[in-house]
Amino acid sequence: MGKSSEIVKEHLSYSDGFISAQSLHHVITKSKTKIGLTTVYRALQKMVDSGEVDTFRNPEGEAEYRLCTPNHHHHLVCTNCGFTVEIDGGAIESWASSAAVKNGFSSISHIADIYGLCRQCA
Repeated sequence: MGKSSEIVKEHLSYSDGFISAQSLHHVITKSKTKIGLTTVYRALQKMVDSGEVDTFRNPEGEAEYRLCTPNHHHHLVCTNCGFTVEIDGGAIESWASSAAVKNGFSSISHIADIYGLCRQCA
């Protein structure tokens, strides 16, 4: 991992939930570290590709990022404040496999995130 990726990962680890690339860039540069926004995007994309970082589109359509656990999981995401909880897929996993087999699909993958309001925002 390059120095830029390490800086992005370090600052991403400070975030409690998902954060946009622009917001993360602002946090990094506020700490007196010089890094370009394009470099932040590039580092985030590499980490998404390697499975180190989760990404989702907020209600405004902007991509947001956060460090994730290495095992397959899904999310509960507050649409108001962005608070996120990783959850085990349970029934979603068996439903996805069953639906794929029933329709003749193989080598499947899926993303299932659930959006709503957290306790604090409800």
